[in-house]
Amino acid sequence: SACSSVFLLGELVFSGLALRRPPSGMGNILSGEPDDGSVEVEHESGASRLVSGICLAVCVAPILVVVMCGVVGWNEQRAVCEAKALDAGRETAKDAGCAAATQHSGALIFAGCELQREGLPKWTGGGDFGSQMHLGVGLRVKAEMFCCIEREEKKTEKNSVGGGTTTTTKYFYEPGWVDYSDLDSKCKRTFHTRNLQKTCDVSANPGWPSGAPTGTTSYATRIKVGNYTIGESDMIKQVSLNTPITDWALPPNTRRWKKDGVGTFTRNPETPCSPRFGCIGEVRVSFYSNDWAQTHISFAGKNDHGVISKWTAPSSWLCSGFQVGQLKEGTYSKDDFFAKLKEDSHSLTLILRLVGFLVLWIAFAFCFAPCEVLLDCIPCVGPMLGDCFSAVACCVACLPATVCFLGVAGAVWCAMRPLIGIPLMILWCGFMGGLGYYVYSRKDDIGKRAGAVQQGFAPP
Repeated sequence: SACSSVFLLGELVFSGLALRRPPSGMGNILSGEPDDGSVEVEHESGASRLVSGICLAVCVAPILVVVMCGVVGWNEQRAVCEAKALDAGRETAKDAGCAAATQHSGALIFAGCELQREGLPKWTGGGDFGSQMHLGVGLRVKAEMFCCIEREEKKTEKNSVGGGTTTTTKYFYEPGWVDYSDLDSKCKRTFHTRNLQKTCDVSANPGWPSGAPTGTTSYATRIKVGNYTIGESDMIKQVSLNTPITDWALPPNTRRWKKDGVGTFTRNPETPCSPRFGCIGEVRVSFYSNDWAQTHISFAGKNDHGVISKWTAPSSWLCSGFQVGQLKEGTYSKDDFFAKLKEDSHSLTLILRLVGFLVLWIAFAFCFAPCEVLLDCIPCVGPMLGDCFSAVACCVACLPATVCFLGVAGAVWCAMRPLIGIPLMILWCGFMGGLGYYVYSRKDDIGKRAGAVQQGFAPP
C-alpha cells in the first residue's frame, strides 16, 4: 500500500541518517559543534513513533481517563465532606482556656495557648556539628553544595520523509548552589564533555564530604501547648521551622568550617578553588528551628483529659470518617480559625480540579497521536500537516475533557448536594442534548455537501 511504501522509504532514509550520526563522545561534527561530546543526536523512526502513538491511544489514554475520573469524583466528595465536617466542628467546638486542660474532656475544643519548652527534645546537627544542641519543636537542616550544574537543551525536529524525528541535545555547564536532595540529578559525577573550560575547570563533581550534615527535617513526637499535649504528627508539623539557630558555634577541632551568616556555616573543598568558577565542592549548611519569639498557637481537636487528638465528625450521606484536628501558629478566634481551614480546603480543591481537568485533556489528546504520525509520513508536506493536525486535535480534545470533567463532578454533586447538583446537571444535559440534536439535524446536509464537492461542483 501507499502508506507501507512511505514507511519503508522513511526507514531507508533513517538508516542513512543513522550512519551519519556522530559517534558517542565526538560531538555533532555535521553541525560544526565542538568535538567534546557536548552535543548528542538521537533519531526515532516513524514506525517507532507510530507504535508509541498507538500505545498512548489504546493503553495509556483510557487508563488516564478512568483514573482521573475517579480522582475528580473523589476530590468533589472530599470537598463536600470536609466542608460539612468543618461546619459541624465550628458549631460543636467548645472555647477552652489554657489553665484547666481536663475541662470538656471527650469533646471537640478550640484553644489558643503558648508553646511550652517542657518535654521537647534537644536536637544535634549531626556530623561535625554533633556536639551542638538546641531545644525546639524540630530541626531543619538545609544542606547545599557549590558544584558544576549540568543543563540540557533539547530540540526535536520532524524529518521531511519517513515520519521520524531527530532530537538534538546540547549540554551546558555552570557553577551554582544545589540543594542536597537534588545533587544526584543536577550535580552529576560525570559530564557529557571533556572540555574543562566548559565544565567549570573540573573533570567531575566531588561527592558529599564526610562530617558534613545532610539535609533533613525532624519533628518532636509530642509538644505541649499550654496544659495540653499534642501528639498528632501532622498537627505538630504545622509548626514552621524557618528561624535560624543563632547560638551554634563553629565545630571544635575543624578548620575547614567557617561561619557564613546567622545559623549558616560553609566548608571549603579539598581541591583548590578556580579563579573563574569559584570553589567547586564547597558545602553550605544552615540550621533552622521554631521561633521562640512567636509562641502562641491556636488549635482544634478532641480533648481527652489534656491530650489532643483528631475529632471525628458525625457521619452523613456519603460522608463518614472525616476528622477535624488542626494547628496554626498565631492568634485566631474560633470563627476565623475554621474559616481559614475552609479556605485551605477550598484551595486544595481548586488545585486538584485544575490538575484533573488538564490530565483528562492530555489523555484525550493522546487518542489522536497515531493520526499525527501517519500524516507525518507524507513526503515533504507531512510534518506541516502533522503539526496542523496536532494543534487542531489539542483543541478538539478539550471538548470531551470538559464534558467528562463536568459530568463526573456534576454526578457527585447530584448525589451529595442535590439542590445544587441537579440544576447544574439539567443545564449540562440540555447543552449536550442541544449539541447532539444540531449535529444530527445537519448530518444529511453535510453528506450532500461532501458528495457535491466530490463530483466537482459546489453545493447551492
